Parts: sequence; structure tokens; C-alpha cells
Amino acid sequence: MTSKKGKHISIRLQEKEKSDVSHFTSMPEEDKEKIKKLVFLLDRFCISDAAYHEFTMVHDDLPRSYLLIQCKNELNKMVEIERLPGNVPGAMINLNSEIEKLLERHAVKHNDVSDIKIKFSGDGTKVSRISNFVIFSISNMSINGSLSFQEQQTFAIVECSETYDNLKKCCKPIFDQFNSVLSKKEWHIGEKTLNVEYFVSADMKFIQMLLGLCGATGEYACPWCKVDKEGRSDLTRPWDYYHNPSIGRNIEDMLDGNFKKSFGCKHMPLISLPVNHYVPDELHLMLRITDVLLRNLIDDAKEMDGDSKYVNDTTDSGEVIFEKAKLWLEHFLEIGTLYSRKGYNLHNVTPYMHCLVYHVPFFATHFGPLKMFSGQGLEKNNDIVKQIHQKKCNKWDSAVSALVARKRLEFGHTNNLERGKRAYEKSSDWWTNDLKNSRSVKRRLMLEEISEADIDNKSSVDFTNMADHELKLYLKSNGVNTKLRKREKLLSLILSLNV
Repeated sequence: MTSKKGKHISIRLQEKEKSDVSHFTSMPEEDKEKIKKLVFLLDRFCISDAAYHEFTMVHDDLPRSYLLIQCKNELNKMVEIERLPGNVPGAMINLNSEIEKLLERHAVKHNDVSDIKIKFSGDGTKVSRISNFVIFSISNMSINGSLSFQEQQTFAIVECSETYDNLKKCCKPIFDQFNSVLSKKEWHIGEKTLNVEYFVSADMKFIQMLLGLCGATGEYACPWCKVDKEGRSDLTRPWDYYHNPSIGRNIEDMLDGNFKKSFGCKHMPLISLPVNHYVPDELHLMLRITDVLLRNLIDDAKEMDGDSKYVNDTTDSGEVIFEKAKLWLEHFLEIGTLYSRKGYNLHNVTPYMHCLVYHVPFFATHFGPLKMFSGQGLEKNNDIVKQIHQKKCNKWDSAVSALVARKRLEFGHTNNLERGKRAYEKSSDWWTNDLKNSRSVKRRLMLEEISEADIDNKSSVDFTNMADHELKLYLKSNGVNTKLRKREKLLSLILSLNV
């Protein structure tokens, strides 16, 4: 064919092929797995659907964005979201079903272990300038690697600040379900019976709120015993003294309405778990003690960092741990008495220090090293939820959007959708010589360019033609105030600045 302008036009007519990928559910299983891996990557690195759509417009080989959206919708159907009460966005997943999934995975991977320890964790985090999340998760402490954020099963997210009133009002279904689960000590998974023991591990602020206690600055701030501020610095007691019924806290007494407002009890406990199953998070335990040392002396903080691994991994008896922690606290107080240093006095003994000396030995003796109660995975989980909220979340329904995105990530981790690491042979020459040389060359070239730029700037200013008041203004602009009047001294001062 020829157009009106004389150009030759050729048209090819062929039958349009029918696409078999009009919907995600109609795709072959192999292609579905690829789509799921793409969805996992988008969630893992918080890439929006709009950004991926632009990629598909540039590269025709990529699967269309509507297939990924359909895959997300199918994955979201696997999660049954329940709304939480209160005038704040909140969402949760049934706790019984989450524990059952956790135990099913354990029965498949660790069939020989029938005694399970489940950790219930919660923490507040600031996700934006005006928004705060309280995130709840569970994890299995009976397996190796439970410190990783991949082992944290998030089952509730509430957009509110971390206060007792907010937790009581907005998180009531969460605590009701957890209290009902506490009575279920045996779980039947298939033909196997698993014995489950429940724990709560969080920072001291969250534990105090769950128990309805006053804050860390209160007179009776310790969540595990009734010691007052002055008694925290008393090191004459034996290592298990504060776990005797006469001085230790009892959940039955705390649930009694008549016991309220005694020994720091301001509210009713939110969870009816025995007090000795509230285990401090070793991450915050070390950080809060190190904060005090860092405020007093940085060198002391470095010495404390060297001792932290002992508290995490030790298998020593409670008496041995107590003697070492007691010796450390005695040295801490000696700095104040012998050298009159501020910050090392009796009133500077914090609840965390008291916990390290008198409660950590008890927990390590009965439940094992505190490493399994670490909050590192929980804090990493908070960071991931924060990234999801800032980069990938629907702000109109932030809690639900963040929760379903987090559950999709958990689905990807449990179903091995993450790319395996490639085999890498480390080249000794590269790490010892080539890398160092390439970095030194880059640095030398950068310094040379900076030096040349400075020379150009200096040569562009002719000080000899400037008046005396202009020389003083130049010095003042460079932060030099002078009372010199002689021109020769002003020029020498300027030259000394530009050397």
C-alpha cells in the first residue's frame, strides 16, 4: 500500500493468540511460584505496585503488574483479619490459629522435640512523626535461630501509643485470647502431642504495663518482687531471696481487687500468666545498664560490653551468675564511695541493675540462657513494619495494610521463596591487596581534585586590589574577628588562613 504522501505501508494480518495468563489462578504452578517470588521481593524491599508497573512498561519480559496484584489478593485471603475495638486502627489474627501453625512447622522440622517454649512479645515503635504502632508477635524458643526476625510471627498491629489505657481498651481481644490459651498445656498436632510452656518477654516498660505496675521511676518498680528503691542497692541478700513468696510478686494477689495500689500496683494485670514467666529481654537489659555506664564513663561501658556475652550464653549455676553480677555492682558502687564520682551512688541502682543481680540468675537457672529471650528479632520486626508503613502502606488503613504485608513476608520465608545465596570463592589477593589499592587510588584522586578546586578558588581572589575594610569583611566572613589595622598584617593573616 502507498500513502497519500507516497510512503510504502505494509500491514501483516494474523490471528491473535489467546492468552492463557488472564488470571493468576489459571497459570501453571511453575509460573505461580515465580510470581510469588516476585511478590516476596517487592514486599521485602518495600517496592510499590506503581513502581513495578513502570518497570513492566519498559521491559516487556516482566510479568504484568495485574498478575502480581492478583497473587497478593490470593495470599491475603489466607489471612483472616479481625478488627480491634477502640477509636484507633487495629488488626489481629486469631492467636490460636497462629500458635497451631507454629506448632505444625515445629512438628515437621523438629519431630524429636515435644517440649515447646512459646514466647509472647510486644513492643511499641514510632513509625512516623505522628504515628505509633504497638506490635505483637510470638516465636518458638525451642529451636536454634529463634533470634531472627524470620522466626517472629506477627499476629497483631495497633496504631496507638504504648500506654496501659490504650492496651486495655484496644487490645482486649488479644489478651482475652492469650489468657484462654494459657490453660491449654497440650496441643495435638496430627498424631503427636506437644507440651507447651508460655512466656512473656519484652522490655521492662511493656512488662510493667502488662502487670499494671507503676513506671521505672516508681517506688516499687521491679516487676518480679516488692523491693523498694532503697532496697535495690542492698547486696547482702542471698541470690534467690527475692523469689520467696514473702517478697516476690504473685499474680493471684495482683488479680485481687483489694491488693490494688499496693507495692506499685496501679491497675489490674492484663495477662494472668505467673510472674516468674515474665522474662526480661536481654537486649534491653544490657542496653539500659550500658546507658547508665555510658553516661558516667565510656570506658566502663566498654568493659560492660565485654561481659554481656557471658550473661547471654552462660550455663553456670544461679549462684555463680549471682556472685559475678553482685561483684560487678559492688565495683560500680565503689567508684562512688572511694572516688566521690557522681552517678555511682546507691540511688543510681536502676531496676535493670537489680534485675541483673537478683532475677537473671533465677531465670537462667530455671529456663536456660537469656539469649533465647533476646528482643533482637522483635526490634528487627519493628524496623520492617516501619519500612512497610512509610513506603508501601495504605495510610487510611495502616494497621491492616502493614499486617497483611508482614504475613506475606512470613509466607515467603516459610515457603522458601527467598533466593538462595550463590556459592562464592573468596579471593585472598582481592581482599588483602587489590581492594586496598583500589580504595587508596580513589581516595588519592579525590583529594587531588579537592586540592585543585581549592587552588582555583584561591587564585580567583585578588587580595592586593582589595581595600582594608574589604579585607576585614573577608576575614569576618571566614569567622575571624580582628582589631588589626595595618594592611601588611591583614594580608599575612589572610594568607595564613588559605595555606
